[in-house]
Amino acid sequence: MSEEYQRIIQKAERSLHASKHSSAIALFGREFVKNGEVPRRYLTYVNLAFKTRQVADYSFEIQVTEKEAQAGIERAREFLGFTVDYLRKKGLLGG
Repeated sequence: MSEEYQRIIQKAERSLHASKHSSAIALFGREFVKNGEVPRRYLTYVNLAFKTRQVADYSFEIQVTEKEAQAGIERAREFLGFTVDYLRKKGLLGG
């Protein structure tokens, strides 16, 4: 078992459990962004998406322009691309 894999497993075993989305986002920041494994902009992207979702779910009226929607899609694509590359480099995703 590689040392890197062991480190990832140990992180997971340190009760990386979050019962709320906000807790999961905070955990992501603490465990991956703070130590530099993941660029800070991705935490910003996740926070923006979460806030937009909160407004959409709990507001009677939300207006998102096409430009704002397209920017959100681009951020999501960038984040997904980074995540896939990260998991492949760690040997946690095939392909």
